[in-house]
Amino acid sequence: MAKGLHVIGMIRDMKQRYDVGGKRMNLQELYRTIPGSKSAEILGSVIVKTGCGLPVKLVFVQNRNKR
Repeated sequence: MAKGLHVIGMIRDMKQRYDVGGKRMNLQELYRTIPGSKSAEILGSVIVKTGCGLPVKLVFVQNRNKR
């Protein structure tokens, strides 16, 4: 059942795997494969599926608190 909810959250690099085109990758592997963005704050983004099949868009942003 689709709720049409939009959520913004922050995740840590753990053992979670995401499905991208039939390949299962962790966050570090995903970050290395996506093309970079020209924006200074947004480093890249990709649409993946979680282990339960939920489609999610991951956006990699620069941490402004740690320089």
